[in-house]
Amino acid sequence: SADLSLTKTVNNATPTINQNVTFTITLSNAGPTDATGITVLDQLPAGLTFVSATPSTGSYASGTGVWTVASLASGSNATLQIVATVVASGSITNTAEVTASGQPDPDSTPNNHIGTEDDQASATLSAPAPPNIALIKTVNPTGTVLPGSDLTYTINFSNSGGSAAQNFIIADPDPANANPALRVFANVDFKVGSASISAPFAATIEYSNNGGTTWTYTPVSGGSGAPSGYDRTVTNLRWRFTAPLSQTAPNNAGTVNFKVRVR
Repeated sequence: SADLSLTKTVNNATPTINQNVTFTITLSNAGPTDATGITVLDQLPAGLTFVSATPSTGSYASGTGVWTVASLASGSNATLQIVATVVASGSITNTAEVTASGQPDPDSTPNNHIGTEDDQASATLSAPAPPNIALIKTVNPTGTVLPGSDLTYTINFSNSGGSAAQNFIIADPDPANANPALRVFANVDFKVGSASISAPFAATIEYSNNGGTTWTYTPVSGGSGAPSGYDRTVTNLRWRFTAPLSQTAPNNAGTVNFKVRVR
């Protein structure tokens, strides 16, 4: 007989969506004889996408999830590392089981799906839900305004998801999607120094003078013939947050503002 057993670990039990994790499956033979004709099934469950596999011996077929080991000497181990991408939130359990062996096992039966036997092992991870960002934009005053009037735009932002928003940026307008006829900066002059963000948030405020192609422009008073204190050259601005946007109150919601003058 050959007493085969499995252990399984995962290098990160709390990953984020689209992050890679590594499962390590260790196959052991406690003897007393060498084991031959071994297969171990480790089919990735829903929520994980296969990236790569590295067996210390034998071969792993990602399509079937079968790790084939020709032989394993008594008293020795073999390992299989599987790298997968987490593509869903929630609890995900990955199970491996010995499904075949050329010798009888004294304390377990291959491929019987009984989790209490030592030829089956699992590792569980829990991925939080992704951020859920909402934006609401308002202008004051509303209605009809005359040339020379100042407008204050406010963007309320919030994150009601299950994890913080990393590398968070608010851009106005979005150069990829905004209709040029509806863009804020089409018929107004940006008020220099008016862009702000509510406490306790901090952001690097960047400006573009070419529709968002580059973000290195610095507004100047009277730019491109605008009145003193305003810049007609600005086409876009954005707030690049210096820290992740939390998913928990009170640090999950705030506002950004800027002012323009109607031409």
